Amino acid sequence: MKPTSLKRGQKVQFTCIGGTFTFTFLRRDREVRPARNWFQCDDFRGLNGPDDDGKTPLSDYDVSRKCQPA
Repeated sequence: MKPTSLKRGQKVQFTCIGGTFTFTFLRRDREVRPARNWFQCDDFRGLNGPDDDGKTPLSDYDVSRKCQPA
């Protein structure tokens, strides 16, 4: 999946060693190098305390290799 083709609110399946998770795309930061893609995952919510909202950044490499449209 190309990182530039993601639309805000789009659901993707992220596959890693720990399993498969459903992420919701939030935004892409192009100003920083390398570019960061921000996702939110309900499974990650609250892992770092009660204020953790489950946001996680992914690189373009991870999006292109490990993400599929849901």
